[in-house]
Amino acid sequence: MSNAKWAGVPLHVILNKAGLQPTATHVVFHGADFGGSDARHFARALSVEQAMRPEIMLATEMNNRPLPHDHGFPVRLIVPGWYGMAHVKWLERIEVIDKPFDGMYQTSHYVNKRATGSDGDMAWQPEPITTIPVKSIVARVERDYHATGNVYQVSGVVWGGDTPIQSVDINIDGEDRWHGAIRESHDHPFAWTRWSYRWMNPRSKVHTLVSRGIDHAGNRQPSKRSSQLRGPYQNDEIILRRVELS
Repeated sequence: MSNAKWAGVPLHVILNKAGLQPTATHVVFHGADFGGSDARHFARALSVEQAMRPEIMLATEMNNRPLPHDHGFPVRLIVPGWYGMAHVKWLERIEVIDKPFDGMYQTSHYVNKRATGSDGDMAWQPEPITTIPVKSIVARVERDYHATGNVYQVSGVVWGGDTPIQSVDINIDGEDRWHGAIRESHDHPFAWTRWSYRWMNPRSKVHTLVSRGIDHAGNRQPSKRSSQLRGPYQNDEIILRRVELS
């Protein structure tokens, strides 16, 4: 898992030059790759409103070099803040349509299912995967040998969709309180943010650490998965990290 620097042409520039009809509602992106039992080409769609966001681009470069083949050469779609299936690789054509797109990879693959109705009449409706929910992880726990006393440095990363991160909290061994972590500052709104926490005088035993990200909209990383949502891309719950200190 990593961050990348993308360069290319803003999608809205291309759409404006092409000229959208008043009836246009969705933009479909067709990739050259295919799969599934009937070997359909991969395609995903955005609404016209989503597609006109200024940060969405048709990328031709990655990390100041021509786009590598494995990352979608010669051109791919980049939708910052969204899960990877929206970033269509090996882009062949762009199609503007006047109704919601019902392709396989939009309506039955890469979807969650949300509960609707009452408990006695529950139904599960497919919901396309879009923005990444706020999430954080504890990546490292290291002894700080330059500090006086028994001090450990806990560090990790936090990221989310299109809403800036507000804070990261740390919980140790399921205690009632959460501890505020320090976040690094940067000017990249869709990249992850590194954070750290100085853990003072922990006891010698097996500890359980978790981190919790919170964004500026008030969304916080949940402690468990939602009972109203099924699928691999629902709000990811807090991840436990166990570490033994001697």
